[in-house]
Amino acid sequence: MFARILKTVVILVLCAAPLSAKPLSRILNNTGLSPADFDILMATETSLVDRGQVGRTESWTNPQTGTKGASKLVAQRGSCLYLQHFVTLSGNTDRQEIRTAFCQQPDGQWLRAPA
Repeated sequence: MFARILKTVVILVLCAAPLSAKPLSRILNNTGLSPADFDILMATETSLVDRGQVGRTESWTNPQTGTKGASKLVAQRGSCLYLQHFVTLSGNTDRQEIRTAFCQQPDGQWLRAPA
């Protein structure tokens, strides 16, 4: 009986997990970033990951949209780097926080990972 209940719980958890995960495109869409803003944000991420210096902050501005932000490499755990971004959309005073992570693969390539 216990095994049957445990099996049911495991199935429910596995089925529910994809429902709670949001793809990056949906998260970014919810932020209001334009594709050009996102490109600048990604270039900043790449710069921070390439340098690998925990605590380093880089600011950016998109002159086309007026959106600006600051990105910081906040931690390194194992082969993963964790970044924190604060973004202010044009015409808005509220900052939004976005967290991202990148993990280095055995071949040296950095891949985006859940933050």
